[in-house]
Amino acid sequence: MNINFDPLFHHNCADYNHKDFVCTVRSVKCDDESITVKENSNNISKITDTTNRYAHDIRVESFARVVTHYAKQTYQLSVDISWQLPPNNSTSLLLGFILEIEDSTFNQSCFYFDISNSHWNSNLIATVPRFHFASESLFEFDEAYDIKLISLSKRKNDTMILRKHIQMPHHPDYYNDTTTEHDCKRTSNLQASRWTGGFRRILVHPIARTIQVEFVGAPPHYCFEGYEVRLKDESGLELLHSAVVPVELMYMEYIGNQTILFGEYNFTNLEVDQYFMPSVIPIERSRDGRCLCPVLSTSPYDNRMVCSCIAADWHKVRIQ
Repeated sequence: MNINFDPLFHHNCADYNHKDFVCTVRSVKCDDESITVKENSNNISKITDTTNRYAHDIRVESFARVVTHYAKQTYQLSVDISWQLPPNNSTSLLLGFILEIEDSTFNQSCFYFDISNSHWNSNLIATVPRFHFASESLFEFDEAYDIKLISLSKRKNDTMILRKHIQMPHHPDYYNDTTTEHDCKRTSNLQASRWTGGFRRILVHPIARTIQVEFVGAPPHYCFEGYEVRLKDESGLELLHSAVVPVELMYMEYIGNQTILFGEYNFTNLEVDQYFMPSVIPIERSRDGRCLCPVLSTSPYDNRMVCSCIAADWHKVRIQ
């Protein structure tokens, strides 16, 4: 079950690095025939495909993120939908986009991206940012979705539709709820690259100049053999301290009907009056060299594939 986080989506889709680019998002009714977008009065259901390609390279990234709250642990499915515009003058003719999301039971949600107030110039067109739609509560684990992105132009009847079918990852407790077993000695979990960990608590001990981190490990079927805990600088770009915590040194707690894996590490002799950003990431390769976070690959021994786990960052802390 998803956590019901508010807001359902983020209303401001502007890019603060491009002041001339103005973008807002609002929810609209998919079957509302009164929906109009400036000069384009087509109803969503009546829009047809054309050869004019405006939005392209639509991607859907889903991540299972652990959320700990007091004595309870739940999982959140974070989904990011993004697309790109070509760096040519056709971009300046766009009024916006309609994003339509339909689940397997034909329930629909539609959102309108309004970019009609943008001030297009050659520099903005050449560096137009990638569009993102992020939600933490709209999607469900194990569900399939059909996604439609409609580009709306100032030119009458000039539209273009992109379609994407996506299957969301299993709930992290999937293997605990079924008889399915995962053999971590020979294979890798193909959904491990979508796991995002988290911290249970972070304690700062000023007198001892120590930061104690306690983080949450993934369920066993993700096959991780250890985690790297890090302290980065306040920008999050420079690594200052790090250590590896093997799974064998972590401990389990039973919370409700869940078995949760936790790890701890103490960073000692730290600098005073310096900001640190704690981070934790699974070790991406096993002791025998297998990739434990394969991306778009089914062979954990394929050296040509992308092997990448996801880091979870905490807000910056300081020893005073």
